Amino acid sequence: MKIFVIFDGDSKDEKARFVVFVDGQDIVASLRRRITQDFGEVFPARPPLSFFRMAHPDGYFLTDSAIISEVLQESSSVLCERADAEISRLPLPEQPGDEQVEGLLKSFRAQVAHIARLVCPIALAGVSPKSAESMSTLLS
Repeated sequence: MKIFVIFDGDSKDEKARFVVFVDGQDIVASLRRRITQDFGEVFPARPPLSFFRMAHPDGYFLTDSAIISEVLQESSSVLCERADAEISRLPLPEQPGDEQVEGLLKSFRAQVAHIARLVCPIALAGVSPKSAESMSTLLS
């Protein structure tokens, strides 16, 4: 299935539009993973997509366990909203599952890689007062 992905936000950096292709028999969680992966490939200079909500164009939020073809039609749009700030206030589960841990580690690795790409030129230039702090960040 072809799905149009729309991120609308308050700032220019929060707005994004792209297309993904998924198997309609997969669950919405696989659509979420595809959107996350493709977002990083299409917008490599933006902070990695960690947490977001997806809604049907009618405004109904999509749950991860739903079958894609049961909640979306071919060439449907999904409206997405970043929720990175909200996740920091959530309590951690006592015993997270393997898939949940892998998802969090993947997100963490993407965030670290993004920060490294941003500070590396400053650290290597060595001419700014922020160069030492940038190098320290890279080495940690």
